Amino acid sequence: MTEFLANNLPKIWIASYSEASQLLTSETGDAISHIISIGEPGSTPPAGYTQVPHRLRLEFEGLP
Repeated sequence: MTEFLANNLPKIWIASYSEASQLLTSETGDAISHIISIGEPGSTPPAGYTQVPHRLRLEFEGLP
């Protein structure tokens, strides 16, 4: 069962804005199929965000 889970769970990266921009605009970015981007209202998502086919943008007031 453990091997099944290890082979079938999604790979998840948690990245800062600049790390996400670098990852999404690199060759690795082509393999990313889903993204959740979190920021303040009106802020721009990371570079390459619109190239990801399945994306969700969450915006919150007062993020540090």
